[in-house]
Amino acid sequence: MTRTECFRAIRALPKERRRALTRAVRAGQAVDDPRDRALAAAWARTFTDAWWPRWLLPRERPRGRARLVWLLHGAWVLAALAYAYVQLAQHTHGAYRWVVVALLVYGILAVPPLIWFTLHVRWNAPEAERRNRLS
Repeated sequence: MTRTECFRAIRALPKERRRALTRAVRAGQAVDDPRDRALAAAWARTFTDAWWPRWLLPRERPRGRARLVWLLHGAWVLAALAYAYVQLAQHTHGAYRWVVVALLVYGILAVPPLIWFTLHVRWNAPEAERRNRLS
């Protein structure tokens, strides 16, 4: 089942079943309703099968030295982006400067929760697939 087919099938579910299914996959748990187990396993499989570079989106939660390296990489990327924004803001004037500032504020508010949500789903999807396939 492709990601698009899974998404359509999930959108066709009643609101409470849809919320329970997505919450279970995000948490790496089995769904409560046995009718949704195959769909939950297929949805979780789309996250485990997705190809991403390991340095950008690791398959499992980093531990030990890998965690430190991954956190340092994230800090370096944030520092590089902050430097680029400062340089861009210094070289723009008038309304363009406010657009740059607005994009910076939006990025600070929106991107961290999105990254956390994505990593959480990515790391818990294999367990959700296993529990919904075997249950």
